Formats: sequence, structure tokens, C-alpha cells
Amino acid sequence: MKNHLESQGTGLLMGINAFEPYIYKMHQDFDAGAFKDWPTVVLATTLQASAVSLFKVLPPLDNPSEMLDKRSIASLVRNLVDTHDVVEMLVTSNSEEEWTLHRDILGLYISSRIHKVQNLITPEEAQKLFPHTKSWYWNRIRSSSLFNKKMSRLKDGEQIFYRSRRERVELACGGNTDFVLAVLTDLSSFVHSLPVQLWFGDEKKLYSNTKKNQDMVAVWLRVANFYLARSFGKIMACASYKVSKEMNQFTNRFQSAFD
Repeated sequence: MKNHLESQGTGLLMGINAFEPYIYKMHQDFDAGAFKDWPTVVLATTLQASAVSLFKVLPPLDNPSEMLDKRSIASLVRNLVDTHDVVEMLVTSNSEEEWTLHRDILGLYISSRIHKVQNLITPEEAQKLFPHTKSWYWNRIRSSSLFNKKMSRLKDGEQIFYRSRRERVELACGGNTDFVLAVLTDLSSFVHSLPVQLWFGDEKKLYSNTKKNQDMVAVWLRVANFYLARSFGKIMACASYKVSKEMNQFTNRFQSAFD
């Protein structure tokens, strides 16, 4: 499994290197007005930054004295998965109406979060604009012909997803859904401030660069690479960029969550 972890780490680096020219081009095109979709630029840059951070936190596998920080790795992998789900929602759409609805949901979420923070810092300033912005977006969402009961959970602006985690995983992973959900549950347990695993093992081995820990991280990286490849494909399609040989190699290698 050590070789498998090395393979997944190499695959991650392959994806980072393949996507880097597109990040540069997307920023250039946005500045020049050739590509105007700011949310896609933000999401593409966020994905690349998270992928680079994930690669940097991986220790040399042949040095057992190096710490294998599973909690940081788990957090970054979960960030990549969640960012992919936002890409799935905002970058791809079945119709112009769905595209508009999802952008309104993004507007509701952003305005609500800003209002919540600003209301604690400068309540007078926050009350002038953000409550009205939140209401404006919510009214637009409610008036959409695509509105359904699931979207009622978005009213407070605390989240952006109206589909459940299972629905989102099924959309991406198909027949691998149950296994990927189990992996995501495992990742979530490490992201918590007090991981359950802290209480069921030798504390000296919890963050050590052992085969057991490497085996676990190898599976996590496979999930990360799959979601990253899927996200890159959707972003490049949205921007109408020609797919390079390097990007083809990465997306073909990770076209399914697990073979």
C-alpha cells in the first residue's frame, strides 16, 4: 500500500501541474473581460490552492520519523469534496433558469454570512443593507418554478446545498456511493476537534508515518483525486478551454472513484 500511496501522491501532483496553466489563463481572461464568471474563477483558484496544500502536508514516506498529520489531510480532502459539490451546483446547470436559481442561492448564502458577522461587529452598518439583500435573494428563490420543499432549508442562509450528502455523492460516484460515503464519514471524524480515534489506540502511533496510517491516507487521496479530476473537467468545460494531454491523463486516470 506504500506504493499505492506514492501513486496517489504522484497523481495529485499530476493534477496540480496540469491545472496550473488553466488557472493562469483564467485569471488573464477574466482581467481582459474574455471570461466573466467570477464564481468559477474563485472556485477554480480555491481548488488549486487546496490541492497544493494537500500535497505539501504529505510527509516523505520513507522517513518514519516524519509526522503524518491525518487530521490536516482529512480536512483538506473534505474541503476538496465540498468545493466540488459547489462546482457541480454553480458551474453546471440543466437550464438557464437553474443556473440563475443557483446563483441566487449563492447570493443568499454570501449576504447572510456577511450580515451575521457584520451584525456582531458594526450592527448599525449591517442593518442598512444586508437584511434587505437577504430578503431580495430569498424572494427570487421562492419565485423560481424550480423551487421545492428541500430549498426551504436555505431560508436562513446558513448553507448552500439543498440536496443531501447522499444525493450529491450519488450524482458524482454512482455505484461507489456507499463506500465513498463511508470514507467521508471517516474523514469527518478526523476533522472534529476530538476525533474518536484519539481514544482507541496508542497516542504515539496516532500521527506516526506507519503503514497503517499510510494505508488509510491512500484511500483518502484516491477520493480527493477523483473529485479534483471531476471538478477540473467541469470548470474547463465551462470556460471552453482545450484539454491538454496532461489534463487528459489526469482525468482519465481518476475518472471513477474506485475501479
